Amino acid sequence: MQIKTRPDRVVALDGLRGLAALVVVLGHSTGAIEIPGVYGRVQLLHSPLAVVLNPIGAVHLFFVLSGYCLAGSVRRGQHWLDVVQFYVRRVFRIHPPFMVAVVLTWILSFSYVIPAQEQGVSLEYIKHLRVHVSPANLLSALRFPGTVGGQLPHGYTLMVEMIFSFLLPLMMWVSRRSHWSLLLLFSLWTIWSPYPIHAWQRYALDFTLGIGLYQEHDRVARLFARLPTPGALALLAAGLAVFTYPTYAIQMFAWWAIIPFALGGSVLVAGAIHLNRFAAILAARPVAALGRTSYSSYLLHFGVLCWLTRLIPHQLGVWEGAGFIALVVTCTLLISAGSYRWIERPSIRLGNKLCAWLARSFGQRARLSHRFIDDRAPE
Repeated sequence: MQIKTRPDRVVALDGLRGLAALVVVLGHSTGAIEIPGVYGRVQLLHSPLAVVLNPIGAVHLFFVLSGYCLAGSVRRGQHWLDVVQFYVRRVFRIHPPFMVAVVLTWILSFSYVIPAQEQGVSLEYIKHLRVHVSPANLLSALRFPGTVGGQLPHGYTLMVEMIFSFLLPLMMWVSRRSHWSLLLLFSLWTIWSPYPIHAWQRYALDFTLGIGLYQEHDRVARLFARLPTPGALALLAAGLAVFTYPTYAIQMFAWWAIIPFALGGSVLVAGAIHLNRFAAILAARPVAALGRTSYSSYLLHFGVLCWLTRLIPHQLGVWEGAGFIALVVTCTLLISAGSYRWIERPSIRLGNKLCAWLARSFGQRARLSHRFIDDRAPE
């Protein structure tokens, strides 16, 4: 196996991000359905379906991807203006689509239908359907990514993404001046510290391992080059098993679950970069297309899902439930395609134009790297 040079863009990472976003949609859609029996949901997660019903793990995978991709973007900067441009691109990549998703979800919430629990919607999602923030709180929530008072419960991940986007230049400075293992020590300390489960500090391990994968690119490439194909595939399978274990064990919110999520996610990212057969699957056109619209899918799916719960008139059987999930996925993908074209891409272009203006104003050539995958936020 030939060792690869470090590319400006790895299309397979688009595909990996797209599959992770699909896992989030599948996991949340399944969570909206009331499953009969005391242990019905437990049995579901104790099956092979745990691999695709792992939204918490998918979030950690997003952050490992961001650590890797953003490290490459920051590494290319040689001037203070490059850091400013990096910040501008990140803000325009993340925040305007978030604002639009918040407003659209808020508008949809006016038409949510709140069912009785026996109608087949899970109690957790009945609680979500009751949330409708005031206009004043909505305007306040638009200032920085967040959960919007529960209107967009997965929005905490965008807060984490934005905070670490601002910290990445400092983290890269530390890793270049000393070693990225110093970041690893700090990130491990945050896991054992008494932070709430959704506190942004607890996700430092994901970004640190992403940075480590970037910094150790050549060593990781040599490792995969030495492995025979069965050995590389076994390593990938082991990574997927570790990545899935907290969900399979129904311990996804335990403090220690961050470690297997981050380690397993790092193996999957490394495989997407260095394992040709795995990368070819992820780079296939349909899978890569999921990656292009993954941010919109992540942002918009929850409002779509809540609105579609009106179609659950009673407790659903297996095939009815599968049909409902397929409908949510289909609607999300269609809406996300439009959002990517008319919201995400114009926002990216606007950020790049502002970067070009800054470069001209300070007499530098603009270093616009928007074709690199780091401008695709995870979500």
